[in-house]
Amino acid sequence: MNTIHELSYLQEKIEELKDQGVYRKLPVFDGPNAARIRLNGKEVINL
Repeated sequence: MNTIHELSYLQEKIEELKDQGVYRKLPVFDGPNAARIRLNGKEVINL
C-alpha cells in the first residue's frame, strides 16, 4: 500500500464513523494536572 492510499482509507473510515454517529472528538486539556483544569476553554473539576 502506498501512503496516499492508506490516508484516503483512513479518511473514508472516519467519515463512516461520523455518518454512524459514533465518531467523537477528544477534548483538549490545557495546563497542568490539578483539581481544577481547563478543558476545551472551560474550567472543570478534574476527577
